[in-house]
Amino acid sequence: MVDIKIDDREPDLISCFLSYKFPFKIERLPVGDIVCGDIVIERKEINDFAGSLMEGRLTEQINNM
Repeated sequence: MVDIKIDDREPDLISCFLSYKFPFKIERLPVGDIVCGDIVIERKEINDFAGSLMEGRLTEQINNM
């Protein structure tokens, strides 16, 4: 079974995984919002995505992953 970790600062994701009864662990992740094996997912809402892009944070986040 693949180990799924969700960042503890993402209550909406945690609620979603709980409602679907997916097995996962809650941790403070250094990068990303979800880690599944060697896959890292960074979830972005449109406003956050635009802000990250305009401020140059998106490139830094991608490089950190």
